[in-house]
Parts: sequence; structure tokens; C-alpha cells
Amino acid sequence: ANSSLLGMFSILAVLAGALLLFLLFASIPILYFLVLPKLRDRNFPGPHYHSFFWGNAGDFSGRPGEYMVVMERYRERYGKTLQMWLIHRRVVQVTDPEGIKYILHTKALPKTDAFNKVVGVLGRDGLVTIPNERHQAQRRAIVGRFNDDFLHSLHGFAGQALKEFSATLGKAAETGEIVDMDDLLTRLTLDVILRCAFGAKVGNIQSAGDKHPLPAAITVALEEIYQNVVLHPLREIFVSQKPLRTANAYLSEFCQEIIDERRRNPNSGGNGDDLLDIFMNIPGATDEYVIGEVITFLVAGHDTTSHTLAFMFYQLSMHPGIKQKVLVEIDNEMVDPNQTIPAFESIARVSYIRAVWKETLRLHPVTATGTLRTATEDTYLPASKLMVEKGTDISIPPY
Repeated sequence: ANSSLLGMFSILAVLAGALLLFLLFASIPILYFLVLPKLRDRNFPGPHYHSFFWGNAGDFSGRPGEYMVVMERYRERYGKTLQMWLIHRRVVQVTDPEGIKYILHTKALPKTDAFNKVVGVLGRDGLVTIPNERHQAQRRAIVGRFNDDFLHSLHGFAGQALKEFSATLGKAAETGEIVDMDDLLTRLTLDVILRCAFGAKVGNIQSAGDKHPLPAAITVALEEIYQNVVLHPLREIFVSQKPLRTANAYLSEFCQEIIDERRRNPNSGGNGDDLLDIFMNIPGATDEYVIGEVITFLVAGHDTTSHTLAFMFYQLSMHPGIKQKVLVEIDNEMVDPNQTIPAFESIARVSYIRAVWKETLRLHPVTATGTLRTATEDTYLPASKLMVEKGTDISIPPY
């Protein structure tokens, strides 16, 4: 009996020793990635972290618009250059103009690996995620085609979508129906982009309502990408990526059908080149590259435009004096009884509307969290006189 008892104690001692060794080795990466960096940079301006594991992530509950509110509160308390911790990731926020210019232009720091890897799921090898050394050449190849003649040729294609949008609003006004302007504008911009930029014949997204899968797929992709960027790479490891994979698969198939249709019918885009022609004619362009660019324009192009329009309509409804000046300028400069939509040339004459648009962008920037860059070497920020270590993520918020 004594020998059996001793044997049990020996086994328990071995198991306890193995558990201690496991905990010891497991604690090394925790100390290295979660604890030591926070201790090393504890004197850098910024909010105190709530725990070594979560950092400042507890300040963000995920409610719409909360991120900017919290960041503004940080800025007021800790200054124009500060740090925060999102679990293991240190993010330095820079908001002074001199520091922003230094990061984006003087040093031209690249986008973070987190951004490129996460957004690259959708954008592939497109303009948003390609390295700096290729970005300029690819950007020039695309932007070089955005001249007045090209924009003028696209302007006419927007007419049908705008007529349908106006009819929807007119009907709602007659019946007193309450409409979701953000949703209507999202569908309008998708219609315009698909018709004008890609010559896509996908049915009427505006009248299809919730039955058309494209708006839903884009919404899911944007929400998942945002969460993955903020909590990279932990969210990709511990949270199911099936919603993003499903949305990405649908968007990829959708874009491939647009490309295949253009190859079968080169004139499907109407008269002259459109964006799809530009992408497909870039030297060395593969289907994967073209799909990435098409998804980028669909996701980023429609989302930023539609939300800014929605915010502008909201602000005009809250400021009737400004709305009246906008209506006067429309009547004086844009209305032509012989045309269903304003002439392209009239856009250059509406200076007051342009000012309203820019003020809307200032009040309601729609670039999510702004831009994320990474320090490729130890970087001294001259405006704040602070040093940022190599590999640190730098956030430049839209505000």
C-alpha cells in the first residue's frame, strides 16, 4: 500500500513539474509580446492600459462612431501624439499637421502589414495594398486616364440611375413614406459605379431592395475587414472568418463575370473606355489583379460617396438657410429643361455646392479609422520630439 501511495505521489509530482514547465514556457511569449513592450514604452504619452493582456481595447465597445469619440478624448487629454495598446499591438496616433506631413510625404512610410494582409483578402494586388515602390507607377497608369474627356463620357451613363433615384424620392414625398436615405444612396452609387465604370448589366440594384445580394456582401466585407484590422492577427485566429470568405467568394465571382462579359463583348461598356478597360489594359494585368481593383472601387468607391451624400442631406435638412442657397444655385446653374440631368459643364460652376460638399467631408470624414502606416526604422517625429521604434504602427485619423 505504501509503495502504491508513493507511486501515485511520484506521478503527481511529475505531472506538476510538467505543468510548471508548460506554464513557464507559455509565459515567455506572454511576457515578450504583452508585458515587456508596455513596460518599455510606459513613459510615452497616452492612456494607461487597463490590463497587460487587453491594453486599451476595453475602451472600444464596437458601437458605430465610437472609435473617433474615444480617440478625440485621448487627444484632448494626452496631446497630438500619443500611444494606445490594442491587446499586443502598440499604435501611435499622430494628429498635428507637421507630423502627418513628415510621415506621409517626407518619410513616405508604407501601410502596415496588418492593413495589407487583411485588406489584401479583398484588394488582392490592387492599388490600395501594393508596396510603395509599385504604387506610384500603378497609380499614374490609372490616374492618367481620368481626364475631362473620360469623365465627360461617364457622366451621361449616370442619367438613368439618377432618374430612378429621383422617382423613388418623388413617390415617397407624395405618399409621406419614410425612407432610409443612406440605404437609397448606397444603392444609387452602386448602380452608377457599375453602369459607368464597369458597364455591368446586373439588374436594377435600386429597385431590387434587399433582394440583390451585392450590397449585403459589401456591407459584410467592410465590417469584417474593419474588425480584423483593429484586432489583427488575433481575430483571424480565434473568430470565424466564414462571413468574410463567403462575401469575398461572391464578390470575386461577381467581378469575374464582369471581366468575362467584357472579353466576350468588348463594346459592352458603351462608347469609349471605362474603368474596366483601363484595368484590363494595364501591362501585365491578370484577372486576379483586375478583380482586386474592381472590388476596391466597388467597396471603397461607393461606400465613401454614398455616406458623404447621406451626411450632406442630413446637414442640409438641419440648416434650411444653407439648403435654400443650394437650391438657388441649382436653379441658376444646373437646371436645363432640355436635359434630364445637369450638364457636365455645369459642375464647374456650382462653387457653393462644392463648398457644402467639402464642409460635409470635414464634419463627417468617411475613411473609417484614417490611414495606418508603419515605421520602417526608428523614427524621430520632429513636431512632437518623440521617438517611434521600428515596427510601430502609426495611425493618422481622418479628424
